[in-house]
Order: sequence, then structure tokens, then C-alpha cells
Amino acid sequence: MLVVALFVFGIVYYTFFMSKGGDTALLSTGGALGDQTQQSQQLLVVLANLRTIQLNDAIFSDPIYLSLNDFSVAIVPENVGRRNPFLPFTFATTTVTTQQTITVPMVQSTSTPPAIRRPTMRYAQ
Repeated sequence: MLVVALFVFGIVYYTFFMSKGGDTALLSTGGALGDQTQQSQQLLVVLANLRTIQLNDAIFSDPIYLSLNDFSVAIVPENVGRRNPFLPFTFATTTVTTQQTITVPMVQSTSTPPAIRRPTMRYAQ
């Protein structure tokens, strides 16, 4: 974090205090304004050409176009999901009380489980 702050400070310091007087090109308007005017004129010519375009809509009355079938599927409206999908789910808990007592016997084993025997591979000779 400190390194990033020093880096940004260095860039700002160099930009404002160490730069030489070479910023005069930013203040001149001679060539840049002329280029913008020429580009603006070209854009206006292109827009004028677009306005002269005539589209033929006879294709929409063509029998082949009219014989096309619409295979679109209607989208059935469904319920919208949760307002905030990133919230954790909360479930309502219910407590069930019964009148019966259930006894589960606990089996305690003092013996150790039998060792797992690994199969041995024997090759035919």
C-alpha cells in the first residue's frame, strides 16, 4: 500500500514539478482545429450520403417471404427470484414435542477392529 502511494506521488510530482516547458503544443490551436474541421466535414458528407439511401420494401410482399412460418416459442412468465440472491437462506425451524420416550441402546466395544488384510498378487509361473 505504501509502495503504491509513493509511486503515485512520484508520478504526480514529476508531472507537475519536473516537466520542462514543452507543454506549449497543448495550447496551440492551429493544426488540431483544422484537422477537426476537416473530419467534421467528412462526417457531414457521409451523413448526407446516408440520407439519400432508398430501401426497397417489395421483399415484404413477395410470396416466398409470406410463405415463411413463424416457429417462435412463447415465453411463459414466471415468478421473480429473491430480491437479493446473495443473502443466505433462512429456514424456519419447528420444534416437535412427543409424549413418548425413545431409548436407544449404546453398544460399547472394547475390542479393536480387525486388521484389514491386503490381497496379495501371485503370478502364475
